[in-house]
Amino acid sequence: SGTYWWNDKKKYYVSQISYWDDEGLLKYKTKVGAKTEYEARSNIELLKESLKEPIKKLDCKTTVEETIANYIEEKSTTVWLDEVSGKPTVTLDHNISYFNKLKTKYPYIVKTKVIKLLPADLQKFVNSEVADKLNRKTIEKILGLITSSLKWFKKHNPAYDITPFSMVEIPPKYKGNEKNVRAYTEEELRQLSSNMLSSQFKHIWLLLLGTGMRPSELLGLRFDEDIDFKNKRIYIRHNWDSKYKMLKTTKTKDQRVLVMEAAIEKILLSAKAIADKYNSPWVCCNTCGVKRNLGIPYSEVFLSKKWRDTVALPSGIDVTALYSLRHTFGTLALKYGRDKQSVGATLGHKYESTTNVYIDIDEKMLIELQETSTN
Repeated sequence: SGTYWWNDKKKYYVSQISYWDDEGLLKYKTKVGAKTEYEARSNIELLKESLKEPIKKLDCKTTVEETIANYIEEKSTTVWLDEVSGKPTVTLDHNISYFNKLKTKYPYIVKTKVIKLLPADLQKFVNSEVADKLNRKTIEKILGLITSSLKWFKKHNPAYDITPFSMVEIPPKYKGNEKNVRAYTEEELRQLSSNMLSSQFKHIWLLLLGTGMRPSELLGLRFDEDIDFKNKRIYIRHNWDSKYKMLKTTKTKDQRVLVMEAAIEKILLSAKAIADKYNSPWVCCNTCGVKRNLGIPYSEVFLSKKWRDTVALPSGIDVTALYSLRHTFGTLALKYGRDKQSVGATLGHKYESTTNVYIDIDEKMLIELQETSTN
């Protein structure tokens, strides 16, 4: 039934209907704002029609894949400033990489009709990824993408009840490989190379891979104080604290010097050309984002996300930590003739045991190293 009344304080009519739901509970729906009795009576009819509307609009055919694709198309674009032209460029965000992973490894989820998706389906996905030691954050991001997409679906289909994903659990003791760090193999580097070299941050990726510096150490380098092109030296004196936007002492409290190889010099010169456009002394000067951050170093979190979302995942590699480039440098330096003490000094380690953690040696490489030392 429906009724309406005048709200003297707000100066408008209130229209209201009462109805019994499927569980036998009395409920109400209200619409306000009518200035005349005619509008108030019309609002009662609209409220009555709205009870039937969800049944008419419920989409029973759309799959999870179609829903996520529509959600990404509508919601997930990001605008960056091109470092050369200064013009805005639109790029799709990291949700696409998670979506591609779902389509490739879990077709039983994406091909399911939205209205038939159950928590058991997602629990099966979680259990599978836990067994594969996938980064816990990645699991949470994929679940978040599915949930956000279903909320988008509900917005267009009011009768749809969102599956209670609170029932899906990631085992509390599961840590997975939280940092997801190890050295890349040479085959993986070949897979990464295309996305690395086409990235606007390619000079950063190549410097990390070619010097073995910690990301925070690279961010703390200044052309005028730490880069000596004349004597071919790189002086590592500080870490860049992205949170407080200031320089701090290095992790080991010690300074070290790296010899500038010809390839590294070429990369640094290209980085200097970018920094000069912004009158910045920083090797990794920020060239995109909000104006107040232009010219200062990027944040390590920002670069880590860029490495993961624009290089590692699109290349089909699950090892997504930026720190993996440091491990890769240590492993390849040892493989191609550097002794462990020299590698440790370059990486800034005080103890050989620390260097051992950074070096991933397989059985084939171990045999090669033993033969080299024997000869």
